[in-house]
Amino acid sequence: MTKTITIELPGELAERLISLDSSSIQQVIEKGLKALEKHPKRTLKDYLPYMQTDDVLNATRRAKEESLALLEDHGLAVIALMVSDALADVLRRSRLARLEST
Repeated sequence: MTKTITIELPGELAERLISLDSSSIQQVIEKGLKALEKHPKRTLKDYLPYMQTDDVLNATRRAKEESLALLEDHGLAVIALMVSDALADVLRRSRLARLEST
């Protein structure tokens, strides 16, 4: 099975690739994929020597802000659902009461 992939490239890179034939491009991609498969998955321990305290603190602060924003959005959505459910129940009951009275 053959799949077609369309990639938008900067002009200079596109000109370089035009000079290559498709088989050489495919070979380069296959080599890159094989190289990725050979590398073991990295863990946090692999990155610890490169991490700076300020980076970790800033990332933690950003994650906290994002999670708080999501929790607030979720809370507002829950409140909106509760209000709409209550309103729907009130409307349903009033409709039933009108039907019973007629």
